[in-house]
Amino acid sequence: MSSYYDRPHDRERDPAAEQRAVPADRLGDALLAGRSPQQEEIADRIYQELKAGAHVDDIKQLIGQLSRTATEDARSRGVGRGGGVRR
Repeated sequence: MSSYYDRPHDRERDPAAEQRAVPADRLGDALLAGRSPQQEEIADRIYQELKAGAHVDDIKQLIGQLSRTATEDARSRGVGRGGGVRR
């Protein structure tokens, strides 16, 4: 059975979407590189729960905890919303 993603699409290439994807990929890499040990631990717990068959609704509290931890970590590093350093 094929999925939506397996089928060729009739849409034309969207250059703007491709341009947005590059910074998003870099941001993702930066976020992964900047994870704290606490974030790693929570992410591992999320992975283990999902691997064991949990659904997203079952682990919402862990996802929230990971989000709060990442926000607190970024704040403690002085990273603002614009991606720069606060002064």
